Amino acid sequence: VSYARPSSASIRDANLYVSGLPKTMTQKELEQLFSQYGRIITSRILVDQVTGISRGVGFIRFDKRIEAEEAIKGLNGQKPPGATEPITVKFANNPSQKTNQAILSQLYQSPNRRYPGPLAQQAQRF
Repeated sequence: VSYARPSSASIRDANLYVSGLPKTMTQKELEQLFSQYGRIITSRILVDQVTGISRGVGFIRFDKRIEAEEAIKGLNGQKPPGATEPITVKFANNPSQKTNQAILSQLYQSPNRRYPGPLAQQAQRF
């Protein structure tokens, strides 16, 4: 069951993206690793839909942004138990950021890339 929380600046953007996780790490182990930094609202490890094996990527949502910031400071670039490489911990992109980035990238593409075929050559003449 999921409950909506009142929105406030202290809880906004408290979702972290974690990459470089060991393929054997469970969701429970992920929560144990991050729980020292605050109250975890949700966690998830992405798995391949065909094989069911971890992709080595996960998400952690903290109760408050300050907790997420502390987790980044404490765990980014560290090797968790069972890992051979350090993990990357950063704020997850929210959907509106992705949309804004896609629009900006389209605006700043060169004219040659905007129009396929003969239109690309015509765009160079202007």
